[in-house]
Amino acid sequence: MLKTASFFTRLLLAAVLGTSLLPGAAIAAPADQVSLSSSLKIHPLLQYGAQVEPARLVRVIVQKTKSDIKASSIAMRVPGLLVAEEFDVIPAFVASVPQSAVAALASLPGVRYVSPDSAVQVVPALRSTDKKANKEQKPKPRHEARRQIDPRNLLTTYPFDTHATDVWQGTNGHSDTGSSIAVAVIDSGIDVAHPDLVNQVIAVNVNRNTQSADDGYGHGTHVAGIINGHDAAQHYLGIAPDAEVISVKVADDNGGAFVS
Repeated sequence: MLKTASFFTRLLLAAVLGTSLLPGAAIAAPADQVSLSSSLKIHPLLQYGAQVEPARLVRVIVQKTKSDIKASSIAMRVPGLLVAEEFDVIPAFVASVPQSAVAALASLPGVRYVSPDSAVQVVPALRSTDKKANKEQKPKPRHEARRQIDPRNLLTTYPFDTHATDVWQGTNGHSDTGSSIAVAVIDSGIDVAHPDLVNQVIAVNVNRNTQSADDGYGHGTHVAGIINGHDAAQHYLGIAPDAEVISVKVADDNGGAFVS
């Protein structure tokens, strides 16, 4: 039984070392000397980090047991913990804390679980564009008109492959182009001035590292085009060209964001 447990411990640690959550972490102790427990209210990556690199400052998501517990009341009981953001909708907050203090944080009665708030990337292989907007985009009026679409104008096979053209034409007795439908895109923002998207996007920015709801990276605009792209010549159309897109910008202009 001990040999089996030791094997799985090594396997888990191999996965931990291969992840980008702990870049540059050095192995300070052999795998046999690192202890991981599923009974702790601490993510395994943080358990590992506390043992091999205890002084390292990490960004974490702290889930609270009750919504009325203030992050400040928890922070004052954990040395070195700094609150970065407290959420209103869910009982949790983001903080930076030395890995050596994570165990003390998790042991508090008001803490449900502590996990890494790791950096994430939208399509890492995609290069950032140089375009950065200077002004916040205001919501556009809702577009309600239903288009008359002639599939013969299309220069792409995508709507045919997905049978969107059948829905547009009402092959099954009901035609629909997405009118009065809203689709949320949580991504890198959207270029609301793009001629294939204009007047059918409401854009908001919730990323504190950017000043605009526009798309300086390109991915969100690409996704929006798949949903409701509507070029005037109808050569390239999204699946629901009359739908409205609600853009929620969470990634910065380099496509980066955090789990939180």
